[in-house]
Parts: sequence; C-alpha cells; structure tokens
Amino acid sequence: GYESAIDESLSVRSKDGELLADASWGGPKPHWILIGNGGLVSTPGEFLRFRQALKEGEIISLELLKLAQTAQVSEDAGGTSHYGYGVVVQDRTSLGPVVGHNGGSRQYSSEWAELRAFDLTVFAAGYQVDGDSAYSAVKILRNSLRELRD
Repeated sequence: GYESAIDESLSVRSKDGELLADASWGGPKPHWILIGNGGLVSTPGEFLRFRQALKEGEIISLELLKLAQTAQVSEDAGGTSHYGYGVVVQDRTSLGPVVGHNGGSRQYSSEWAELRAFDLTVFAAGYQVDGDSAYSAVKILRNSLRELRD
C-alpha cells in the first residue's frame, strides 16, 4: 500500500520541500491508478528482505515464483526483453538472465534487478535531479559487471 506505508519522518523530500506522497501522487491519498498498479513503498533494506523471502518460498511457492519470473509477453522486437507476471525477464548476452522492474514519478525513481549469473540483487532509488537517477545507477553497475565478466 501507499498511504499506510508512509512514515513522514523517514520520507525524502523534493527540492521544493514536498513529502514523497505530495510530490509523487499529489497528496496523502493516492489516485486509483496507483492503488491498482501493484506499486509499493519500501526502504531498500525492506525490499531486499521481501525479495529474499520470495526466493525462499516464504510468501508464495517456489513453483509459482518460477512461473511469475518466466517470460510471457515480448517487450521488444528483438525478443530480448519480456514481461513475466509483474516482473521484467531478460536474457542479456553479457550478463546472463536478469529479472527486475523499475518505476518512478516526476520526482523519484527506483529500479531493482537480480543478475543471476552473478548471484547478485541490486536496488537503487533516488531523487530525479536528471530525470532518471536510479535507472542511471543500475545502468552504470550493469556496465561495470559486463567489463568484469569480459
């Protein structure tokens, strides 16, 4: 949820001083489009604990998790990126299989990715000074891992 998860004392603020709720969805109550889209509010540590619990079968069965993380619908003409059930599933030549997702607003962005060949989960979240801060951070990490692998 959104509304019940916001702790204003921990919330980052926009450059204009707005709390996350005000800057991202216009006030203390999110619009219906946000409630139905499956988004969430989390700290990086909480999110990584959630992903670990998923991977250990504590939230849903491992069989169901495998199905959710299986390519279902192609996202690109080249067939390298697919959507599973709630996650993006990719096979990146230089990085191997990757499962993840991203999202954001005009103020904030976040992205997580599990790079299976490296047994690594990354999570980046940020204030969008340049419009894509979290996405840029994950892209830099992926490029660095490619270089290590090559």
